[in-house]
Amino acid sequence: NLNNDVFKELMYASLFRAKVCEISSRLNYKKNYSEYFLVGLFSLIDSLLKRPINVIVEQLPLSEDILETISGSQTEMTPYLQFGAALSKLDWENIIPLANQLNIPIEGILPMYEEVKVWVYETLNMK
Repeated sequence: NLNNDVFKELMYASLFRAKVCEISSRLNYKKNYSEYFLVGLFSLIDSLLKRPINVIVEQLPLSEDILETISGSQTEMTPYLQFGAALSKLDWENIIPLANQLNIPIEGILPMYEEVKVWVYETLNMK
């Protein structure tokens, strides 16, 4: 079923972004790393629910930083979300500058990718 496949892909991408945001924020000693996780998790909620993001954010009890970030505003969390999105697609053109901006060592990128991929597959119970 095409709809089911699209839903699974969106869930995979959301969880992937969430875990990357969490890990990369921890690497930068962010105490609110769980909020970074939520930014990634909710970053595709409009596609998952097939509703406009501005309607959805009015109903979510999340911090202003999270809501602004997932709505597309530039926040302190934005580069983490951009890094998660780029890494999920192995978009090296954007991964490298974002990794540098976030002080993530280049040699740590592929191990992070593998770790996150395994975590998402286990979380979604995929093989």
